[in-house]
Amino acid sequence: MEAMRETIAVTRETRFTLVTRYRPKHTAELMILALAMVLGVHFFIIRETGFSWMVIGLVLAAVLIFLNSRSILCQINKQSHMVSHSCDGMFGSRFGRKETKFEISDISAIKMTRSFLSQRTTFQIWFVLWGGMEEIKLSGSDLNFSECHDAAMEIREFLGSDVQFIAED
Repeated sequence: MEAMRETIAVTRETRFTLVTRYRPKHTAELMILALAMVLGVHFFIIRETGFSWMVIGLVLAAVLIFLNSRSILCQINKQSHMVSHSCDGMFGSRFGRKETKFEISDISAIKMTRSFLSQRTTFQIWFVLWGGMEEIKLSGSDLNFSECHDAAMEIREFLGSDVQFIAED
């Protein structure tokens, strides 16, 4: 059974294995780059160099957002009692890639957090490990409420009722 959403997919591969895949949306970054290109062409045509810093700033902002938004893959295996978590490097490369392994019993809760981004409320999913000593993100902060809640509940259902669900502002 697979639940496909815009940015997060939760797939039950076998009765012992659940996989979550998060892929970031790059809508905002692409809009910023498009705006920078239009402004760059406009200022080049009218030969206005005073605004070139604004165009450079927009391009740098878009690149920084691209660098921080990475794909996340998490595999939970009940047979081996292990969780494998990896966060892709910059632009999907191995540079800056983070890989973590831990036991299922280390998970004390699944946390859903809310953030406010430019007049829009977005959500994110986290694993809380060792009673709150560490948190590992399962998604970026660009999920809507229903896709975040549905994915979190599906993961919690797979892990069992021993794992708490936390909703946090």
